[in-house]
Amino acid sequence: MAGPCSAGPERVLMEREKGATAPRSLLGGERGRVGSWVSDPNNDTLEWSAETFRIFGCDTRTFKPTLSAFFDLVHPEDRCAVSEASRKAQESGEDYHIEHRILRTDGQVRFVLEHARVDPGRAGGSARLIGTIQDITDRRKAQQELSKRNRQLALLASASNQLLLSDKPETELQELCEQAMRELDCQAFFLYLNGTADGRLRLHAFRGVSAAEAGEIEWLDLSRAFCGTTAPEGQRMAPGCAQPCESPIFDKLRESGLRAYSCNALTYRGKVLGILSFGTTRRDSFKADELALMESFSNQVAIALGRTFLERELRELHSKELQYSEELEAQVSLRTQELAKANQELTRQNDMLQELAKELTETEQRERQRIADKIHEDLQQLLVGSKLRATALRMQAENSPGKGSTAQELENLLEQSIAKARSLSYEISPPILRHSELGQALVWAADRTEQLHGLHLDVQIAPDLPACEEPVKVFLFSAVSELLLNVVKHSEAREARIKLSCDGSQIAVRVEDSGKGFNPDKSLARSATRAGFGLSSIERRLTVFGGRMEVETRPGAGTAVTLRVPYSTQAPSRALYPTV
Repeated sequence: MAGPCSAGPERVLMEREKGATAPRSLLGGERGRVGSWVSDPNNDTLEWSAETFRIFGCDTRTFKPTLSAFFDLVHPEDRCAVSEASRKAQESGEDYHIEHRILRTDGQVRFVLEHARVDPGRAGGSARLIGTIQDITDRRKAQQELSKRNRQLALLASASNQLLLSDKPETELQELCEQAMRELDCQAFFLYLNGTADGRLRLHAFRGVSAAEAGEIEWLDLSRAFCGTTAPEGQRMAPGCAQPCESPIFDKLRESGLRAYSCNALTYRGKVLGILSFGTTRRDSFKADELALMESFSNQVAIALGRTFLERELRELHSKELQYSEELEAQVSLRTQELAKANQELTRQNDMLQELAKELTETEQRERQRIADKIHEDLQQLLVGSKLRATALRMQAENSPGKGSTAQELENLLEQSIAKARSLSYEISPPILRHSELGQALVWAADRTEQLHGLHLDVQIAPDLPACEEPVKVFLFSAVSELLLNVVKHSEAREARIKLSCDGSQIAVRVEDSGKGFNPDKSLARSATRAGFGLSSIERRLTVFGGRMEVETRPGAGTAVTLRVPYSTQAPSRALYPTV
């Protein structure tokens, strides 16, 4: 509270040097831009310092301070609080401090801070009040600005946190936009989001218009937005409604009483997700800090929406990836089953082919044995009988030179026929195969080759070899015989080697020579085009038995052929050699 003072409160202090109770800190005159005053409710007088006059904007020459004049300068909304503080201080004798607004004579509203102390020095009547007054408008504005900044930062932080933690930020936008609208002292907002594949925007949240009015502006063409440039260019537009515009939405906003609005494009990674606009009916434009807050808030919304849309796309892609993976796995599983069935069928057919090959080998060997037996028992016996007759005829014709020589020639021819028949019988079905294992049969074949062709052979048989099946034994014996004949015919070698061994689950026969060798590709190709038991034929039949052939040769370096075929530990069958 303040009052008139021509000489100032200092005069009061001088008059009451001995009994003054007001400290100089309260009546410091002009020091620190602080005014001072003394109020006497007994005579409705006030004494003001010059600074107090300046604070209230009053002329010291024309304005006379009184309690009633003072309360006329207090803001109407604060008068009761100031009056109550003064009354309580006088009743209790305690100091009081109060902040309130004043209405200066020039119309300005200012904030002041008053400190007052009761002066009980005078007996009788109400006690005087001695106090100071200070203009704190700038400080109050700074505090309000700081508070405003803090609220805005809190709004942005809260919005960011709430949107980023939400699985569906679209559901949070109505409440958050209303908070931003209140902070901006706006009366309307409109949030459009991308709602169709053709790029049109749909009204997602709003405030400030009725539902019916919102229905009329539900859809927004992305190519036009509010003023034709916001959405497609991703830039903020903050025009006043007085500006000309052909947009029907603009007309609706103007009809609703909006005087200014700001449109902010919600962009994320260069893509426009929607538009957020704020409007006010109380002013014609927005301040720079308000536009900055709108932009920051819109950016927070855009980031949250963009992140959500991106996560949804990633989830959809992941879902499609899982779907494709499951479909691929199903196709692979189906294909695997088909391949397994095909492999089983192929294995079955291969087993049948092997059995057929064995049966053919057995049949061939039985037929060879039958022919050999016929030669031995029929043809050879006839030849022997004919030879005996020829011998008898020669002996009878010894006295007749002409007849004796003819008989001798006949006897010689029959002797050669008998030898040839015996040799043919051995070649068709060697007797050694009936009673011996493969190793002994190969030794016999080596001895016979050396006798017939003069090729020296070194035979190496591994000990304790398991017995192989009869079809396998017959095939390997025939194959080795053919390989030895090839050595005799083509290698020009004088020595060769046969090696029979066990290689894991297979039996291996190796025939090698130190002859001139050959080009395996060309020789195998020629062998494949010729009938007979050549290398290609051996390889094909070996494959039927589940085996393989390895050829090591080159021109001038000799040849080594290895035959590998699975063996059986079962005793050999004698079915190939039926008793005739």
